[in-house]
Amino acid sequence: MAIEVKIQRKLSTFELNIDFKSDSKRIGILGASGCGKSMTLKSIAGIEPPENGVIKIEGKTVYDSENKVNLKPQKRNIGYLFQNYALFPTMTVEKNIAAGLKGKKQENANRVREMIEKFQLTGLEKRFPSELSGGQQQRVALARIMAYKPDVILLDEPFSALDMYLKDRLQQELLELLNDYEGTVIMVSHSRDEVYRLSEELLIIDQGQIVAAGKTKELFQNPLHPYTQGLLSCIPHLGVKKGEPLPVIEGSVPPLSKVPVGCHFCTRCKMADQHCMEHEPPACEVAPGHVVKCWKYAESGKQEV
Repeated sequence: MAIEVKIQRKLSTFELNIDFKSDSKRIGILGASGCGKSMTLKSIAGIEPPENGVIKIEGKTVYDSENKVNLKPQKRNIGYLFQNYALFPTMTVEKNIAAGLKGKKQENANRVREMIEKFQLTGLEKRFPSELSGGQQQRVALARIMAYKPDVILLDEPFSALDMYLKDRLQQELLELLNDYEGTVIMVSHSRDEVYRLSEELLIIDQGQIVAAGKTKELFQNPLHPYTQGLLSCIPHLGVKKGEPLPVIEGSVPPLSKVPVGCHFCTRCKMADQHCMEHEPPACEVAPGHVVKCWKYAESGKQEV
């Protein structure tokens, strides 16, 4: 199993309770702002450790609360691409790329040269981040990550601050740059177009829980969970005509003190009943590889997983 995550952490507005295992090399995490997407990535990276649970990467345990295992971020061999790329402003391109390398001087120099060629940065070696375009900064950030050969790359909404034209171009660049990367890539986003384009498996998160999971195309073509249906319809995407209003998910997210003990989405779901309010739904496989947490499918006899 490439990655295994089962973690819990109590936050101010909800309780993060993430549980998934995957062999997929390209995983997307989709959800509304504040649902726990970025916190999930930070927990995997070791930046914000959970309170309980287990995290395994390529069979290696990097976090295990019961056995008191909590590797430092730099010991997890994870690459984290932040929204602003987090380049060191006073360091040149080549020094930024070399920042995470721990080999001998000549080995590091060779690796930096290899990354500069691979990421088409030749001629920019002595420039500082302020002298680079957005696309060039992204390539430097990726080169720095790839230089130390991480097992997993985490992308935290890397295109959120870009205009539509630049976003589309950099998405294509990212796809090409990651084409021969054999490790796992996990990207969080609130853009349906980004996750459809960049992921092969998709996790849908609502209030800190995975409510649906499966192959990305399957979830888009057959969105069975009520939250997935609402989320995919209300997120802006390239197919929306100018001035066309988007549907909205009615209701509001309840505060932590009033979250139902059952399905967390039931206060906003038109199909919910008293049973949904009082009992947490099990995860059910509704189609090959397509799992949802919803009583509508559990009560129809779908197999629990």
